[in-house]
Amino acid sequence: MGPKGAGSDIQARKRISSGVDKDDYRPNILPKDFHQRVVDLEIKLELKGVADDNEQVKQIRELMGLYSNAIEYYNRETDEENQTYYVDKLQRLND
Repeated sequence: MGPKGAGSDIQARKRISSGVDKDDYRPNILPKDFHQRVVDLEIKLELKGVADDNEQVKQIRELMGLYSNAIEYYNRETDEENQTYYVDKLQRLND
């Protein structure tokens, strides 16, 4: 296997290109409001009846982008525990 997390980087970049706002994507830092945005989006998605299908797809893409950003960030920081946490969250979102 290659360097730790190398496969995650490639997968994360592919997911980012799926429609997430690229201006908001920075693999070396997390947005200031990262945790609040993640919580807000997770709550909105739990209340599935709140948004129409197009809005829900937009929210899922944004959340995937945030998770992917976190995966790359924690990979760079060699924080395997947090990286794994967001890999698991991203995989569950894809299920």
